[in-house]
Amino acid sequence: MSTFSLIKFYIDFITLICSIITNSTLILLVITHSPPKLGNYRHLICYFSIISMLLSTLAFIVEPNHPTVALLLLGRSENEVKLLKSVISDSVASMFQTNIFAISISFVFRFFALQREGRLRYFAGKFLCIWMVYPFVFGLISMVILYQLGPNDRMTSLQDLKKIYDLDIEKTTYSGGFYWTIDEYGNKIWNIKEASGITVLNFMKLIPLSTIFYFGTKSYKIIRGLISQGE
Repeated sequence: MSTFSLIKFYIDFITLICSIITNSTLILLVITHSPPKLGNYRHLICYFSIISMLLSTLAFIVEPNHPTVALLLLGRSENEVKLLKSVISDSVASMFQTNIFAISISFVFRFFALQREGRLRYFAGKFLCIWMVYPFVFGLISMVILYQLGPNDRMTSLQDLKKIYDLDIEKTTYSGGFYWTIDEYGNKIWNIKEASGITVLNFMKLIPLSTIFYFGTKSYKIIRGLISQGE
């Protein structure tokens, strides 16, 4: 590895260790020292910490040209290597999606707590399990979409970008989809599959972001009202 890659590797490794230590300590403190009045929010804190550690671990493993990836691929056939690399890479993006949805749960819980209308019952028992599962459902959907948008046997990024957009991507990092591609007859066509897939992914991101904005704004107004009453 080059000097820059080596430095980045150690920075990522230290970040991973810090994430594991910090989140593990937080989970331990919540289990052993958190007051009972926190209620089910204690479970949510542990839940958020676990997701954070999973995301940090996957991000470290998927680092390009990473030794850990090489270890995972040893002794596997070419098709298995392609499949495993694709699944691991897509899992990072899906965990990021899961993380956003999990953060939105916190805003909903805090709003219900500020309301004091007994709506925290929707975070108890089976409802709590549903709240914890649904971010992973959307994460799995994201992973499936990303996998479907992956490379196919007919297309290579280098050739298509050079032919369609006249771009040379050697030593270049890029992200996105091919909204226009070339069919088997050499005609330039709109790639409906990738365009619709990316549209769905972006729409899914709007769900937690809208939730955060809506419940965050409502909570802010309640807090302002409480402060005004105190004055």
